[in-house]
Amino acid sequence: MPANSTPVLDPAPRFTWLGAFWFCALAVLVCSGPNALAAKPPASPRPRPAAIGAATPAAVIDIVEIQPFRLKVGYDYDWLQSRPHVSDGLLVVLKVNPSLVVPRNAAEPVLYAGDRTVQRLNQGDRSGYVIGIIPGEIDLASEPIWFGRPELPERVTPEVIKGERTLADSAGIKPFSADKIKGAQRDPIDAEDLAALLRGPAGDLVLKYSPDEKDLVETWRQPTTGSALPR
Repeated sequence: MPANSTPVLDPAPRFTWLGAFWFCALAVLVCSGPNALAAKPPASPRPRPAAIGAATPAAVIDIVEIQPFRLKVGYDYDWLQSRPHVSDGLLVVLKVNPSLVVPRNAAEPVLYAGDRTVQRLNQGDRSGYVIGIIPGEIDLASEPIWFGRPELPERVTPEVIKGERTLADSAGIKPFSADKIKGAQRDPIDAEDLAALLRGPAGDLVLKYSPDEKDLVETWRQPTTGSALPR
């Protein structure tokens, strides 16, 4: 080799390394598919019925059972701002539009009966049936049952109910017929307190009409849990 000549490097090692690189890249593409190098957004969760929702005011679809009850020991009713003391009322089974009772991370449509709120005992978004308590004495043949605008029940006042009733009347929501109410009536029951009502008759109704919520009933029937209710 002449003394002033430039040494020529053997290109074989460089091409050997590049070949290995492309072989690995090709293997990744083959194993991962044609979109392996594309950025994939996270999968969007399937929209729930609440994302669409239903307009309010909205009447309940049907009233299935009405069972008067009386408690030996009453309780403070948290579903009105005034928190009245309740020792009697009606245990009811209502058929509803499931989209109105889907759990939300916000206020939900409030269920009303006449001049008061209905205490929902279960969720009912899967079964379409809500078991509830209507406190005190009320003639359901002359008072409508409906869902009003979303709100926290503990914020509901007589003024709020009056406004919601006006909207319901304007929407043409009517009470059930006297024959319908008579046909849904069941024998009155007595219970020691709210917890006993939940463990017994209310729990039986949830299992009958909304059996997917059996875990809720099991919670009620544990002697140390008290009266856990959906909010």
